[in-house]
Amino acid sequence: MKTNSNEFIDLELEKSILSSFFYNEDNFIIAQDYLSFKDFYDPFHKNIFKAIESCISNAEPIDQIFIKKYIKNDYNEDILIDILSKNPISNLKAYLKELRILSIKREFLKISSNIAIYLENDDFIDKINSEIYKLSSDLTSGMMKHSKDVVKDLLLKYKNQKELGSELLGLDSGFYELNNITKGFKPGELIILAARPGMGKTTFSLNLIQAPLKKDKCVVFFSLEMPATDLINKLACSITSISLSKVTSAILDDDEATRFGDALNLISTQKLFIYDGGYLNINQLRLELKKLNQQTKVDLCVIDYIGLMTSTGAYKERHLQISELSRGLKLLARELNIPIIALAQLNRSLEARHDKRPMLSDLRESGSIEQDADMVMFVYRDEVYKIAKENEKKAQADSEGKEYSSDFIPSEIEEAEIIVGKNRNGPLGKIFLDFDKKASRFLNKEIEEIEFSG
Repeated sequence: MKTNSNEFIDLELEKSILSSFFYNEDNFIIAQDYLSFKDFYDPFHKNIFKAIESCISNAEPIDQIFIKKYIKNDYNEDILIDILSKNPISNLKAYLKELRILSIKREFLKISSNIAIYLENDDFIDKINSEIYKLSSDLTSGMMKHSKDVVKDLLLKYKNQKELGSELLGLDSGFYELNNITKGFKPGELIILAARPGMGKTTFSLNLIQAPLKKDKCVVFFSLEMPATDLINKLACSITSISLSKVTSAILDDDEATRFGDALNLISTQKLFIYDGGYLNINQLRLELKKLNQQTKVDLCVIDYIGLMTSTGAYKERHLQISELSRGLKLLARELNIPIIALAQLNRSLEARHDKRPMLSDLRESGSIEQDADMVMFVYRDEVYKIAKENEKKAQADSEGKEYSSDFIPSEIEEAEIIVGKNRNGPLGKIFLDFDKKASRFLNKEIEEIEFSG
């Protein structure tokens, strides 16, 4: 059957890829590992790609004004508007590779049409093999890189970061000293947030998403333990400093009711999406995120918590299931180029130690969590153990029929520690925050404290 080159042309695919560069110029940097302007069939599409390349090289914005500046006489307003109207695409690399394959297939057709010319030379076999090998090896572009190209990408990344005028390399956590250690939550990172029950890891994760939401970022929260309504209640209490118990009991005064209503209105306008289905595996997680990415670009994903996720493998041992999940989360973070924060439980054994501050070895059920994570943070509140100890003493006294008195008075605002136990791209350390029990929220201290350990 005769093959027509038109079978290997997809102008809509070309437009979708070009559109992604206008939404996020980092997409163009990724694309350069896979494509050149020659891979586009449409001449105007080739010109747009070259114009964007010029914009990037001259540190200019990728928009219609500058594109027109570089295309000049060949500029076509209608085609560009059509490109800009395309919806953002997810899994950009799959689109890039598909376009590259179409381009290579067109090149193969050219080789086949030139076979008669090659046959006129004695070295026709070497010539044909050489042409085919060149095209075949191009299919793996983006996998193997020369150090020169990596250095070029790195210098461009530094240049772009300097122009941003911020020390943050990723999303703002909302906690100044935590930002000093982490430099923000970066695309492709798997961040584990772990603690013993009752320490406030869910509360802290809700506090972490507030700064990105304020900056119009899209956050997806997968809650496998708590209904979405309870999450919104906690989030609104954190914003307003109103007691969670007063909200759940519906005993707010007029001022509190107004403030709480304003907080709910604010939350309803933010790009916060909550999944509370209670059942989730890696495949479902990927599907939900990709579906949402077709509507709006996802910037951050939070999972509460990894221990409640379901394995898709046939493993009976839980530690092997957790290993599959942690590796899957890391790969998904890289695939979607977003940070994923996964909450995790800690082993009960740490409570037998005198110093109950968590360590990496306390991660429950699997050491692969520590291996796969780019960052591991622990939430620790010493007063939780002090209160538990006082309750034990009281219970013991009651069982013996004795009166119990104590000078210990629980604090309304207690000190909390966030311990960064692993940080692949930065130092380890510990920051001190205030925990407001009434409003169930973590706060920056007026005078921030920080301890670095490496």
